[in-house]
Amino acid sequence: MGKTQDPSGFGLSDWRDLPRSGRRMLATGARSFAGNDLLSYASTIAFQVLLALIPLTLTAVALLGFLDLEEIWESDIAPAVEERVQEDAFSVIDRTADEILGAKRGLWLTLGAAFALWQVSGAVRATMTPLNRIYGAEEDRSWWRRFLVSFALALVIGPLVVAAALLIQAGPRLVGALDLPGALALVAHVARWGLALVLLAAAVWVLIRFATAKPQSLAWAGIGTVFVVGAWLLASLGFGLYATYVADYGSVFGGLATIYVLLTYLYLSSLALLFGIQLDACVREEASR
Repeated sequence: MGKTQDPSGFGLSDWRDLPRSGRRMLATGARSFAGNDLLSYASTIAFQVLLALIPLTLTAVALLGFLDLEEIWESDIAPAVEERVQEDAFSVIDRTADEILGAKRGLWLTLGAAFALWQVSGAVRATMTPLNRIYGAEEDRSWWRRFLVSFALALVIGPLVVAAALLIQAGPRLVGALDLPGALALVAHVARWGLALVLLAAAVWVLIRFATAKPQSLAWAGIGTVFVVGAWLLASLGFGLYATYVADYGSVFGGLATIYVLLTYLYLSSLALLFGIQLDACVREEASR
């Protein structure tokens, strides 16, 4: 007896097979993840991202000054930082931010941005080897070509991630400045988060497309990208809850615990990135059969 067809073109038995296929894809992805030793590569990526965080943050502060958005630091970011660090530490941070927003803004928009670019390119280079293993691509690029590719990708990925972070952090103030009615303000907030997610997804797509020795098609870069962005949001939510309600910033132990949680957050985010890309590769391989 033939399959009963629905308007989408799938047979009813095809729909019943979807959960089984999904479980098979996850199991295959997990085996491939372990076989490619992606846990070790995730540690390397997390360390490189940690090194890039400080220059990226300072460059973003300089960008706020360049765009005449100093009030975002003063009214939104600075109070949140003050609640989470000791008084002496906040004094140093606030003084540094004031200098960057003022006299040293040009310095951080040039030399600081160049240093941030170098650090982000290091994180990109850290992903090249695991991505080659995931897609079975043999690395035949010279070292200088890999450096050029990593710099070019950093120029694209860095601004995408910074723009997404600024949308999340500065979005409420920007929407409030528009003085929209209640319904339109809600739509604007939803659109803000949607645009931030699109920017993050675009960063993942660019990485998949160009970081490997053999450029990859984006035809199947969907399920894994959703997994990457979703896992990153969950990890960010967990880290935010810890930083807001659990962390004790008044003691040395609390500060060390916060650093440990930050490293764990970066490590889990790196794991989500590699597992999501591995999942896409498994879906692509299954489809090619």
